[in-house]
Amino acid sequence: MEFHLAIAEATHNSMLVDLFKQSWQWRVDNPMWNQLHTHLKDTRYRSEWLIDHKLILAALVKKDSKAAKAAMWQHLENVKNRLLELSDTDDLNFDGYLFSSWPLVVVENE
Repeated sequence: MEFHLAIAEATHNSMLVDLFKQSWQWRVDNPMWNQLHTHLKDTRYRSEWLIDHKLILAALVKKDSKAAKAAMWQHLENVKNRLLELSDTDDLNFDGYLFSSWPLVVVENE
């Protein structure tokens, strides 16, 4: 959580920070997320996401907004795909909406 919160705080936008904290709390309180996190004791998954975090941080340090956006989107896709693999899709409480995807669209400034 600390990495994500640090990014939100770096914006100096209190609304964004509050939104992040509330969203994170909803996640913490969600039974499906709690069930998924029982599978994340395997540090291999966390190592994959740490690589994502390093790419995000590198883009932010360079102030490369396109690379940061792409790295953040890829991180979300990586997490989503891994959590979908670990999900019990037959469970009545499974929320497939969480695993919907929208492709990244990069718009070039003219």
